[in-house]
Amino acid sequence: KPSQSKGIQCHECEGYGHIRTECATYLKKQKKGLTVTWSDVDESEGETESEAAKHITVLTGVVTSDTESCDEEVSYEELAATYKELCFKTEDVCRALEKQKKMTVQLQAERYDNLAKIDELHKK
Repeated sequence: KPSQSKGIQCHECEGYGHIRTECATYLKKQKKGLTVTWSDVDESEGETESEAAKHITVLTGVVTSDTESCDEEVSYEELAATYKELCFKTEDVCRALEKQKKMTVQLQAERYDNLAKIDELHKK
């Protein structure tokens, strides 16, 4: 078989990577296919779905990438250097976050004091 190296082949559409029971062409013919689109509009079509369609969820997507980057192999040294760099960046971000947390606490305390002073001035 010349197609043996490409993996499993669908006998319905002659495509590779799936079998007949998973084939979109076959499911469309059997009216068991389910198409999902993202929309902000609330439609009432969901109420008319058959009971079988309510139990089927299929998510598909297409990923495009630079083929050169897929073929490149990254050495252990490059990975280690990148990891070390990310660790330093993480430490910097954590330090900045701690400073912001301290500043938030300080500003909240200052706000509380100012609100108390305002309340006191309104009472006079």
